Parts: sequence; structure tokens; C-alpha cells
Amino acid sequence: MKWLKGKSVFAVFLLGMIVACKPSIPRKYIQPDKMEKILYDYHLAQGIAQSGGFFDSHEREMNENIYRDAVFKKHGVTKAEFDSSMVYYFRHTDKINSIYERLTKRLSNEAMALGASVSDVNKLITISNTGDTANIWRGDREVVIIPIAPYNRMTFCYPADSTFHEGDKLMLNFDTQFLYQDGSKDGVALLSIKFSNDSVANRVTHMSSSSSYTLQLTDEKHLGIKEVKGFVYLGNNDPKSTTLKIMFVKNLQLIRMRESRVKPSKQEEEISGNERRIQKDSMPPSSRRLQADSVRPLRGGVQLKK
Repeated sequence: MKWLKGKSVFAVFLLGMIVACKPSIPRKYIQPDKMEKILYDYHLAQGIAQSGGFFDSHEREMNENIYRDAVFKKHGVTKAEFDSSMVYYFRHTDKINSIYERLTKRLSNEAMALGASVSDVNKLITISNTGDTANIWRGDREVVIIPIAPYNRMTFCYPADSTFHEGDKLMLNFDTQFLYQDGSKDGVALLSIKFSNDSVANRVTHMSSSSSYTLQLTDEKHLGIKEVKGFVYLGNNDPKSTTLKIMFVKNLQLIRMRESRVKPSKQEEEISGNERRIQKDSMPPSSRRLQADSVRPLRGGVQLKK
């Protein structure tokens, strides 16, 4: 019994040593739970400020500062405390990544609870009333990217399946929010399609401001889609820099729009033909003569008269 008692005491002591030796965040910095709450309100405030319809960049920046200061006041921190804490987290990428993993999950869940994902897709259905539109994105709808590997890139790859048909159009949509202390913003996004004959089509866009972005590609030659892939990347023009640089990517969608297979009815073709005849008959006789005289027949076609 004495041996068991001594062993249990030693185990408790060892556990206490492990807990005590576990690296913690210095008290002078904002702790993770509080930082997560601040960043949640911070990004919401940025979104509200940027959706205010301001056309002047100076006015928009002033509006963002007002909302940002309101967030700091709510949580009882100063801008200097926030900035120094974010620099610390930025230097410890595992910690900032953990915070943003929880943060993006919270934002995504709340957006879905409000029906955002459904409404976003419904907005795009009106693009083709006779087609088939769907959001085929399978990854996280919100991600955080910082210019330090391996957290500097988000990639995706969807191989061919019954989702894709010949003639499909693909549209990659997302919003960005930047949290930078200094330096130029250099985000890059790519959407790529490999067709059934192994030819490839790409679309690239650069992100340098908090805004909405769209990349589109279409299987115009009806080759059939073999693979769809792409990435969102944040570069660092100064690898030695340790200042805060974060790109928050949200509302990620990959919209597939199927081309219309509905042919115009006989009645619609007759109406279209009548409209062309009416348009021609409404032209003055001199214009009709000029139009008829502007071409002369040749073997196999027409040639403009010089």
C-alpha cells in the first residue's frame, strides 16, 4: 500500500511538472480565448465597414478605423496591445493557425445557420434559367492564409465525375479581408481546367485589397472536363519580415453552370423571323438598296465591294 501511495504521489508530481513546463503565452500579450473573440468582432466590423457603399477610398478607410476602434473599446484593449499581440502570434504560426481554425469554423457555422450558403447559390441561379447551376465546393468556406509555409496556400483538386458535363462553365467566387501592419498585399488565385484531350485552360487574378473576386472558365469546345483544380496563395515580398500579414478568405464557392439544352420552340423561331423581317422592312428604301449593293456574289460566298 505504501508503495502504491508513493507511486501515485510521484505521478501527480510528474503531471504537475509537465503542466508547469508546458509553454504558455506571456501575460503581456492577449490570451488566445480573448484574441479569438476580438478577431471575430474585428472581421465582422471590417465586413460591415466595407459593405457601406463608400466610393472614396479615404472615406472607406476612415469608416473601417471607426469600427475597428469600437471593437478595441468593447474588449478593453488598445491598438498597440492588439498589434503587439498579433506580432507575437504571427511569429508563432501554430498558435495563430489554431485560433483561426476555430474562428473560421465559428463563422462558417453561423453563416450556414443564417442560410448564407443557400442564398449565395440562389443568387447565381438566375444566370441561366434553362441551365443547371450548383455550388460544388467541397472544402472549408473560410480559410486564413499567412505568408509562411505551409500556411501560405490553400489548394483544391476535383477529378472528373458525373458532376461535370461537356460545355460546363465554372466560376470560383470568394471574398478577401486583409490584416496587414505594413507592406504591399500580394494574394494570387488560380482556377485551372484540364480537358479530356489533356489541354489546359487557366485563369489567374491578383488580390491587393479587401474585396470580392471571381474567376471563370468554360468548356467552349465541348471537350469534356477531366479535372478542376486551383489555389489561393499569399506571397511575401520580404521573407525576413516578421510584421503581421494575414489574408482571410471567406464565402468560397465553385459554381458549376450547365449550358442550356433547351432548343427554341417553333413558335419562338417564327417570332424571331418575323422580328428580322419587320426590322428590314422598316429601313428606308435607299438604305436597303445601299445594303444590297454593298456585296456582290462570288464562288463560295460574298465579298465586300471596294
